[in-house]
Amino acid sequence: MAGVSQAFPQLSQQLAQHPSWALAAMFPAFRQGQVDRFSRSRLAQGRAASLLISPDVLTPPRSQHRPSKAATLRPNLTLRGRLSHQDAHHPLRSGRFADDFVISGGKTERRIEIRLRSRAFDAYLELINDRTGRSILFGDDISTRNTNARMVFMLKAGDRYRVRVSSASRAEAGDYTLVSATMPTALAGFNFYYGYGRVDAAQAVAQALGQPTRLERTAVGAALSVGPPNRSGYSDYYHRPLDQINAPNVWKQGVWGQGITIAVIDDGVDFSHPELASSRWINAGEIADNGIDDDGNGLIDDVSGWNFVDRTSQPVRQEVGNSGEHGTHVAGIIAAANDGKGITGVAPAAKIMALRAIAPTTDTRSPKFDTDLATSITYAVNHGARVINLSLGNYTGDPAMTNTYAALKFAAERGVVVVAAAGNEREDLGTVLPIQPALYAREGLAIAVGALERDRRMATFSNPAGDRPYPFVVAPGTDIYSTGIAGDYLYKSGTSMAAPYVAGVVALMLSANPKLTPTEVASILTETANAAGIDVI
Repeated sequence: MAGVSQAFPQLSQQLAQHPSWALAAMFPAFRQGQVDRFSRSRLAQGRAASLLISPDVLTPPRSQHRPSKAATLRPNLTLRGRLSHQDAHHPLRSGRFADDFVISGGKTERRIEIRLRSRAFDAYLELINDRTGRSILFGDDISTRNTNARMVFMLKAGDRYRVRVSSASRAEAGDYTLVSATMPTALAGFNFYYGYGRVDAAQAVAQALGQPTRLERTAVGAALSVGPPNRSGYSDYYHRPLDQINAPNVWKQGVWGQGITIAVIDDGVDFSHPELASSRWINAGEIADNGIDDDGNGLIDDVSGWNFVDRTSQPVRQEVGNSGEHGTHVAGIIAAANDGKGITGVAPAAKIMALRAIAPTTDTRSPKFDTDLATSITYAVNHGARVINLSLGNYTGDPAMTNTYAALKFAAERGVVVVAAAGNEREDLGTVLPIQPALYAREGLAIAVGALERDRRMATFSNPAGDRPYPFVVAPGTDIYSTGIAGDYLYKSGTSMAAPYVAGVVALMLSANPKLTPTEVASILTETANAAGIDVI
């Protein structure tokens, strides 16, 4: 997860636009996204307006204090304690009391689950490096309806951590139960956190073409001289994620995503951005702005997609805050033009179909969200999209998305590949599986995607894959530089940023071999994914 310090290139501007983000820098109980996203299980009046999965992810302050005394916590142990006014005060989270417990690694690496239960206070956990005193992981609510806390992490040989017990709210005290458990060993070839590993575009395209899958790696700067015009002002930092997924080797072969339409189902896409104008999908059956439903699909002037939230052909509503910013950022990762400016998308020759299914006011528990998302998927399938990107979803504890599930089955039957963000709730909600709709990848209806830091570490916010093998891969998802509304560029972090990298790779695969089925695409992606060097906490 990107720390607040890593967000400095934009922090001043973002805080000016969203003053409430200052709360996120002070209290981990408040996690901000595209709009204020308070921890809804703590809202007595119900939850705040829900948002896209993986808006900007801000990291709460990490503790760098180490109390002098701590009891020992061994794996597979249950302890009972009490937070009281006599306990040590939390060094960064003012007004909270804290108890520390030491847990040490044995001879072999183990996955440990820590649960904190209390009827007296809103539970909050931290995992602290005992040597440095730095907090490296936290655990908050287990779901939107459960204020107990959970952390799952790897305990390696020689590790020594402190598990810090505290409350989410100020001045809370009372009895608690702390449980540690050793979790089952993951199956060979599939990791609990990152599934099959980091997606590799060149290896995937080579296998899609039946070619050898060991290719020489090419950096972005070299590859951009092949095919479309060369880009001046190339930045290693901006384009490093493209190198990490090995996209330049695909471009070197003349494969840029040509002939493939990708539906971005999100909060809209601002096609006025110079990087996205050439990527705009055009509905051949519709005449723009004539007020007539030319293609007879029941929607008037759906030239580049449809806004299912507001029932209009306008893909964004710029009069409402930053509406469309998230989807525009996603679209840029997929297909920003190679035009000598700004950035380049994974598949810059692909076309983007913009479908708006979520807004800042959307409640992900509501039937309308499920219906709008399902209808958007159906539209994408019926209008020629080969790939659908879903950088959105609900929350742990929300109702099952039955309409979306049915739409995903329809997409699979029609040969459309769906890529979905796994979600950002590993710490916020103690999540140990992807959220819906990414969770439906377990039934072969999507490819779920987690997020990596730039140094190949799993982002601590990224929801794990779980124990059962299914199509789950990872891609860069922190401090991603891409397109914003009104011609802007900005950084965002989250699995929403990781998913479009994979959607772009799928577009490259289908551009190289249009006959691939969704099952074949998923199989190739997982077989060619690279797990080497990925580190997890």
